Amino acid sequence: MEEKVGMETKIGLPTKKEFEEICYKLDLYTDAPCGTIIDGKLLSLNWFGYLENCWENIAQEIQSLYGVTNYLDSDLLVLIGKIQNRDFFRIILSSGEAKLNIHLDMFKDSFWNYLEDIKYLEKYKNKLAKTYS
Repeated sequence: MEEKVGMETKIGLPTKKEFEEICYKLDLYTDAPCGTIIDGKLLSLNWFGYLENCWENIAQEIQSLYGVTNYLDSDLLVLIGKIQNRDFFRIILSSGEAKLNIHLDMFKDSFWNYLEDIKYLEKYKNKLAKTYS
């Protein structure tokens, strides 16, 4: 996203201020950095399609985690539930299907909270890895 709006890309998440700038500048109808393969052909995706693809992958991963819930602690289950129930994904995707002219800026706070949850999940994963290694 940083690259698409002309910001210098870096490793890791942007600051909240940088993220807000990205959300303000990013046109959701422009091409995203990757596409999808359908019937053996690579098709480009706009940001709506890219976010939908991300959301589908997240949903699949969460479903696979629920298959091993007896091995997960309650803190992790709460975090997974928060990630799974982020409404802004559904709102953004339905806006794209309806061809509404919206900016990601409308969802910047919800999107930022989602990224914070993902960052926390990664720290939690690292903590578990150290504990059980």
